[in-house]
Amino acid sequence: MTAGFMGMAVAIILFGWIIGVLGCCWDRGLMQYVAGLLFLMGGTFCIISLCTCVAGINFELSRYPRYLYGLPDDISHGYGWSMFS
Repeated sequence: MTAGFMGMAVAIILFGWIIGVLGCCWDRGLMQYVAGLLFLMGGTFCIISLCTCVAGINFELSRYPRYLYGLPDDISHGYGWSMFS
């Protein structure tokens, strides 16, 4: 999933770059506006791909057995939102 979102982000940013260059060459304001929106969308997909990567790491780290940490039975362990930060 991370690779899929990162691939979409790269494709959208490259397409936005092409539209931006064409907008600068032809001096079209609308094309530059669309290029800006494409860059914004590409950045959003980059953030989503990073979140899915951290969620995968979080899932893998939470699967370790309790005895590895030496914690008593009444104490839980896990990684939460601090890992995303």
